[in-house]
Amino acid sequence: MSAIRIYLENVRLSIFQPCCDTSIDVKGWVANQNYYIDSDIQATKFTLRASNPEQLKAALANDVNRMTIAAFESAAGVLPDPAMPRSVAWGAIRAYYASFFAAHALMRLFGTCCSQLDYEHVKMIYKSAEIFGKTGTTKSIDSGFYCLSIDANFETVVFEKLNDSHKDSWRTFRILLDQVSEKIPESISISKYKIEASALISEISDGISRANSASGNWLSSMRNSINYRHTHGVWFPYTSKLNGSQILDAASRNWLTYPTVNNLASDAGDVDIFMTTSTKVVSLLRELVINGSELSTKINPSFKNGCLKLLNEVQATRNT
Repeated sequence: MSAIRIYLENVRLSIFQPCCDTSIDVKGWVANQNYYIDSDIQATKFTLRASNPEQLKAALANDVNRMTIAAFESAAGVLPDPAMPRSVAWGAIRAYYASFFAAHALMRLFGTCCSQLDYEHVKMIYKSAEIFGKTGTTKSIDSGFYCLSIDANFETVVFEKLNDSHKDSWRTFRILLDQVSEKIPESISISKYKIEASALISEISDGISRANSASGNWLSSMRNSINYRHTHGVWFPYTSKLNGSQILDAASRNWLTYPTVNNLASDAGDVDIFMTTSTKVVSLLRELVINGSELSTKINPSFKNGCLKLLNEVQATRNT
């Protein structure tokens, strides 16, 4: 037993088992209209009932795999540049996107998707509502960025409209971390692992919520600052005293290791905390995917031939 196994108690673990053979993701599932509607819709909130839960499960598995691949591939590219040993900027930006994709994958593991619904998607949903006589007084459904909540039996999907893709994704991720933390005391585990699990979630939560960013949007704010305003001395002529090679080398190794609690010094700078937190989100995802797969007697081909295969290739390259 470990802290990771405690988290897995609330993950949609069955997605790691072989599902029905389909390449669709959750948005594809919406487009396929393989669902029914039994309650009146609203323009920005509605519920779909899966006609075939196995198909929805497979779609979620494909989504998790896709986001995990994006996280791993982004993290694998965070490497020092021998020609510019003090440079951190592009490594930091890439580390941000690794953590952003990882946060999306982690949310999906727990049954929550933040996803864009285009006009074609909401049109399909509205047509279904018309067929089932559940449009109520609603004339149309808004396209845009939504939070989808999928129940543990893959029977119900609740949609609620959000606003900003990055800010609201991190806010939803922060809420998920709080929910995971609240369930840790209920785990059938010894206190040692409960304490470890709680400390790790707390560190990640604190890391994404710095500088009064209670919504959990600090990593995004830092990325914007570095990317668009060229702050923190990480671009030439490197006004900061950061050791770029050391920071990026640590990030390139740490996402491939177990996510331990760092207890960073109180005087640690923003860039150090940004890189450590970003890396830790990816590391947590890595452990959950590996351990989730190990709990299945047969592994879903989406993972076996997807993110797990990529991870093995990266590790083999790093070990040579």
